[in-house]
Amino acid sequence: MSTAARPRRAFDWPRFAVEVILVALVCGLLARWCTQLFTGNPIAPPLPAAAATVAENGEDKQRALLASAPLFGARAYGAVSDNIQPIGILAQPSGSGSAIISVDGQPARAFQIGDDVGGRTLFALRDREIELEYHGQHTTYRLPEPRAAMAPGLGIAPVPVQ
Repeated sequence: MSTAARPRRAFDWPRFAVEVILVALVCGLLARWCTQLFTGNPIAPPLPAAAATVAENGEDKQRALLASAPLFGARAYGAVSDNIQPIGILAQPSGSGSAIISVDGQPARAFQIGDDVGGRTLFALRDREIELEYHGQHTTYRLPEPRAAMAPGLGIAPVPVQ
């Protein structure tokens, strides 16, 4: 036998990288399955009998859908909103004006007297409050107190010029 050295092959980096990645994936999957096998998943409680049955009647399905709508922020058409936030009042020299109001977290918009505001009617505008009417009952909402404007980045309020 010859003692001559065999030619050495170059190291195959791409093949080595693929093998390392495959071994890591197999180890990860094995660890996940062992963890799941020994710890187990929690068992969900059974559904109540009323929720487990499916309504066959179309009217029952519609009633169930309407009953669940408030869970997702919807309200019935013409329903009175409980979330009315007055932002400000725009006064006109003629004595009329508009109130800037946010309803149900929507962007604020201007309403004039007589407009529908979340199921109520804008009835009156006063100095620092608005009045809404619903079926003869009047509700007054106070405007938020004005805050001094802050100079950006300085943390100090500007001095008003007189």
